Amino acid sequence: MKKSAPARIINVTSVAHWACTTLALHDLNYQERAFPGWLRAYGQSKLCNILFTLELSEKLRGTGVTANSVHPGLVHTGLVWNDGWGVFDYVASFMLWFMVKDAQLGAQPSIYLAVSKDVEKVSGKYFVDCKETRTSSLGKNHVLARKLWSISEKTVKWQESDTHC
Repeated sequence: MKKSAPARIINVTSVAHWACTTLALHDLNYQERAFPGWLRAYGQSKLCNILFTLELSEKLRGTGVTANSVHPGLVHTGLVWNDGWGVFDYVASFMLWFMVKDAQLGAQPSIYLAVSKDVEKVSGKYFVDCKETRTSSLGKNHVLARKLWSISEKTVKWQESDTHC
C-alpha cells in the first residue's frame, strides 16, 4: 500500500459497535466470560474494527496511505435472511424491508471513501452515510487501540521480519 500511495484502506464496521460497552482485552473470544449474545459479540467485533483502523492510521501517518472505517447501513446481504431461523427470517424480512438498502446503495459509503477528493487526506475516522461521525467513547480510545493492536500481533505471532515492504 505504501508503494502505491496515495492509497486508501477502508474497513467496514457497524453502528452496532455502540452495543459494546466494555472491551475485555484478556478474553476477546469469550473463553472465560459468558457469551453476551450475538448483538454484543457482533458489536465487539465492529468496535475492534474501528480500533484497528484508528491504530493503523497512526502507523501509516506520513506515508500517503489513509485508513478509515465505515458503517454502510443495514444492507440486504442474506446475513439475517438466510441463516436458517425459519419463521424469524420471514418476520425479520417483513419488519426490516423498508429499512434495508440493496447492495448497490450499501456500497456507496465505501465507494465514497475510496474515491472522493473530500476525504483524500482524512485518516483514522469513522463514517456513516458518507459523513464523518463520532464513535462510541471506546471507539476513539487510542490507548485501547494500541493495546488491541499489540494483543493482535501476539495472537497471530507477528514478527518484524514478516513485514513485506
